[in-house]
Amino acid sequence: MGYHEYFQLCADLGAEALPILNVGLTCQGRAGYDDHVLALKKASMTDDEWEAYLTEERNLDPKEKAQERKDFTDYIDGLSINSQDDFESYLDTIALRPGTKEWDAYVQDILDLIEYANGDPDKTYWGARRAANGSRQPFNLKYIGLGNENWGEIYERNFKALYKEVKKVYPEITVISSAGAWLEGEAFDYNCKWINKDYSDTVIDEHYYTGDGYLFDHNNRYDSYDRNGAHIFVGEYAVTPSGVGTIQTKSNIFGAVEEASYLTGIERNGDIVDMASYAPTFAKVNAQSWNVNMIWFDSQEIVLTPNYYVQMLFANNYGDTYIKSTFENGESIQDGVYESVTADKENDVLYIKLVNTNGEKRTVDLGLDYIGGKTNRISAQSLKGSYKSACNEIGRNTTYPVEQELTANESNRVSVELGKYDVTVLRVAYGKNDGTALYTLPDFISTMTQKTTSYLPPAVRIGVPYGAAGAVVLISAAVLITVIIKRKKFEKGNRS
Repeated sequence: MGYHEYFQLCADLGAEALPILNVGLTCQGRAGYDDHVLALKKASMTDDEWEAYLTEERNLDPKEKAQERKDFTDYIDGLSINSQDDFESYLDTIALRPGTKEWDAYVQDILDLIEYANGDPDKTYWGARRAANGSRQPFNLKYIGLGNENWGEIYERNFKALYKEVKKVYPEITVISSAGAWLEGEAFDYNCKWINKDYSDTVIDEHYYTGDGYLFDHNNRYDSYDRNGAHIFVGEYAVTPSGVGTIQTKSNIFGAVEEASYLTGIERNGDIVDMASYAPTFAKVNAQSWNVNMIWFDSQEIVLTPNYYVQMLFANNYGDTYIKSTFENGESIQDGVYESVTADKENDVLYIKLVNTNGEKRTVDLGLDYIGGKTNRISAQSLKGSYKSACNEIGRNTTYPVEQELTANESNRVSVELGKYDVTVLRVAYGKNDGTALYTLPDFISTMTQKTTSYLPPAVRIGVPYGAAGAVVLISAAVLITVIIKRKKFEKGNRS
């Protein structure tokens, strides 16, 4: 796929194009960048300092791991970085150097790309080339990414030089910068420090693939971010839940629920998190390089995972203003249930997202104080699974969203029954909105759906009792959780 096809695809989908471009720097991981940085540091260390580094920083015990210490020392010495000149020579093998003829040519390539996307077909060479290729109207490119999972002084050097050239010609373009390849740590902190200091007009691209409930525990990640610093683009993220990775197309409901719980925190911080995109998107069965993917396909069919449906529900049901709301405990999380509320104030719609991460049912009692009047329609779209491993496969689409209508009582309260591992979005139409224009689930879901109620893995099917006694085992207790949604002083604009 070339850039023209990419821009055309985005235009056809009604999406904003966001090409992420190289900053004239090869993949640092494959190039051993950190090892060469360490070799330069070692050149100025005493032998005692290096031995202390091996013990304290690399956790290589002098007695138990003596051979590993020797092997690693030999490897670092073998890089032959004995001075700053040696290191600079190495950098020239992995990166273009600003000010060189090769650098200037590369900069021009990037400027030409922007001109191709946005240039006037009657006044610019590249605009005319775009028109000749079938798109006379400009693509109206607004974003350009400079660097992908890059870090350290070499990225800082090339980014600053490239940013300057792009902004000099196209000051209206929003530049996406890179936080590096990790979600925390020394390299992450280094990038964020200089970007926030001097390039707060950029949007920092953070990537993280997590497991072991990390997103459950870090729902508040962006609560304390500096509101005067650069905004955030969560450019790649996904959960790898326990048990996923050995059988294909097994991205399950529990991973989707964890991602949904985290998205409530992203919505809460929509004033600082401008964008977020799940990754990877596509994978071909038996030909993938990643075990967790949003959409699987083979030569005949596609599989929409529970993760896909979470993205669908969140993307199609959101407002432009975040509304402060709390459970009885005064927090946005209680007893494993997460919540987020946004409002479309112009169109009189309240969007209430509830995520039950428990293997037991929950009842949430909602007080709709925000509306200040009667509701016209309350519609709930829900995705749920009876057990953590509920998933979809080729020929088996059994975990998918459904819709139901709810009614508020005379006190403008409504009770919502949440199933196990449940992601529910309530859409409350009020005022001038009669609710007929709310987003509806697409028809393809019903055509893909089989007449099975849920997926039970063999290990769970064995020994499951039937009849009345079995029902007692399978029915979980409901716990009442109250949340009050208030108006006015808690509102803040949501840019996501």
